Amino acid sequence: MVQVSLHESAGDVHAVGWWAGCGDAAATGGDRRRPAATGGSWQPRNGCATIAEGEEMQALVLERARQLALRDIALPERLGPRDVRVAIHTVGICGSDVHYYRHGRIGPFVMREPMVLGHEAAGTVLEVGAEVGRLQAGDRVAMEPGIPDPDSRAARLGRYNLDPAVRFWATPPIHGVLRPTVVHPAAFTFKVPDRIGFDEAAMVEPLAVGMHAAAKARIVPGDVAVVLGAGPIGMVTALAALAGGCSRIVIADPVAAKVRLAASLGPIVPAQAGSD
Repeated sequence: MVQVSLHESAGDVHAVGWWAGCGDAAATGGDRRRPAATGGSWQPRNGCATIAEGEEMQALVLERARQLALRDIALPERLGPRDVRVAIHTVGICGSDVHYYRHGRIGPFVMREPMVLGHEAAGTVLEVGAEVGRLQAGDRVAMEPGIPDPDSRAARLGRYNLDPAVRFWATPPIHGVLRPTVVHPAAFTFKVPDRIGFDEAAMVEPLAVGMHAAAKARIVPGDVAVVLGAGPIGMVTALAALAGGCSRIVIADPVAAKVRLAASLGPIVPAQAGSD
């Protein structure tokens, strides 16, 4: 089952959507329970495990700016000894996906051929490589969408997010994961607790952005912080700052509905930008 919505109003593009591509939970819209195991391995209902290397699969493809297609596309991926194959359940729609949809590029990253969108993903492990020990078929996981060069200076310093050679899902020429399955390094695939739903697991990546910002700010208990922008990233940044010890957050955005929603999340003072 797939549900993706992109619509325009007042010259802006809004996106709400998710992909329930594979698995028992797809029919429930976010079952929090662990999928049932059969004979020691998880068997998805819709046959995602039968997709062979190089076989076409249905995906949400951005053909060019403002033209989306749900169609079959060949995405050859070989399962290496340190990789896992994951059945995608839920994918968030990021502002970068909307930007590529509207403009076909972000800065120097230009679409020159069709690209699968989506990078905020959660799903269930279908199979593991021969050298993978900490994950197994049936594990529910969230995934880090940026894969660095392990030999880069940034990666060796533990700051792999700054590696200029990082390969990031849904950033040309790398395909994203609005599709049934993906092969991903086990080292960048993380098991999630049973109490966390797929929808929440897909939010781990944007939440990490907020947590990183809060850590960089060096918050001490009692601080007051200002967050500019009350979109999803602004809201998770505000929540991370509160969790880090801030006593109060002031959050500003020109859209009144956004700041009202942000104010409902805790000790957050809304400030509508452009108002008195």
